[in-house]
Amino acid sequence: MVTVIVAEGCSRFNATDTPAGRITKKKSASVSVRWALGRLNSRDLVFTFEEKDRETLLSLSPKQLLLAAKTTGEDVSTHKELEALLLPVKKKPKISKPKPKTTKSKAKTPQKEE
Repeated sequence: MVTVIVAEGCSRFNATDTPAGRITKKKSASVSVRWALGRLNSRDLVFTFEEKDRETLLSLSPKQLLLAAKTTGEDVSTHKELEALLLPVKKKPKISKPKPKTTKSKAKTPQKEE
């Protein structure tokens, strides 16, 4: 589900209704990807797509893909391009290399001559 909230800079209205309920500048709601597609060009709403929306974006019909291209104002012709535009970049897991063990050598103390 896509999170939607009223944009901070919106001066036209302070709240609006969505299928998931009323949203404000401080209260967001989760809406479907398909509902969000037709409203992506709104300067008054902020949409946040998540990784779990990937499957839905990849299953859009050609008409829905065209609608997304029109509302984003981008040259989007494939599902992968839309996915790259709307979804956050996948984070690659960091593989940490084990640190080599170093042994500390004790400093040699000079021996006293008798």
